Amino acid sequence: MRYLTSALVSEGVTDDQFLPRLLARALTEICLTEFEDAVEVADIQPLRDRKGPCSIADVVGLVEQNPASFSLIFFHHDQGANAERTAAEWLRPLREVWGGACGATGSSGSGARDGGVASRGW
Repeated sequence: MRYLTSALVSEGVTDDQFLPRLLARALTEICLTEFEDAVEVADIQPLRDRKGPCSIADVVGLVEQNPASFSLIFFHHDQGANAERTAAEWLRPLREVWGGACGATGSSGSGARDGGVASRGW
């Protein structure tokens, strides 16, 4: 049996209230259909400090200090009217640190990318 652990970086507490459950259900379904071995999907842990979302440096630091703690890191940020700002402040810095491991997935209503997932060699 494999054990899949995940974390979520999001901008708001309301995101943390529903996205972990939604993502866990999706991961469970994917694992049931795509893997021969059983996979236990752990609860997805929001990464947040008391003042708000973690900074890129905080997220990278948490993951680097706990390399065995997370198999996947999900990222969600509503880009609003300024997609370039979201890309500059969040997506590009994450890609610079994790390189090819960080790929954008998901989309906003406009079709622009607003989230991603980084896989850490599972």
